[in-house]
Amino acid sequence: MIEFKALTSLETAYIFKGFDCGDENLNKYIKTHAYQNDKNHLSKTFVCFDNNVPVGFVTLCNSQVDFEEMPISYKKKHPRYPVPAIKIARLAVEKSLQGRGYDKDIITFAFKKAVQVSLNVGVKAIIVDVKENAKNFYIKYGFIHLKDQTYFLPIETIIEALLN
Repeated sequence: MIEFKALTSLETAYIFKGFDCGDENLNKYIKTHAYQNDKNHLSKTFVCFDNNVPVGFVTLCNSQVDFEEMPISYKKKHPRYPVPAIKIARLAVEKSLQGRGYDKDIITFAFKKAVQVSLNVGVKAIIVDVKENAKNFYIKYGFIHLKDQTYFLPIETIIEALLN
């Protein structure tokens, strides 16, 4: 059974002791930095469990998209200043479990969190800085390239997809 829990203790290093997503930076982040970032209100990490086994995680934080970086079609609809966004700061799935759909579960969870926040606070989009090997994953979900490694998905697109 899939469930998500907010990171709540220093037990993170223990919970993720054997975790390996194939990216040493992400492995190190979840084991040594995620809890401190949560505690200091810099980001919020949510762990995906399947039958009480951690299979992956997503870290979210606030961000913004500068007007100049927005896609042309969105520039016509918005004021000429930065728009609020939620950033997927980290997303990882245990390497031995990749390809089993957990990535979809995790990104869908992130989308639902973004929509929940948008009901109370201005949020225009989800953004993510994408490594080359993950680009197709985000494009598959409709993310639009902004600049460099940054991709953008409007909150309206997410709401529409979740309603269908």
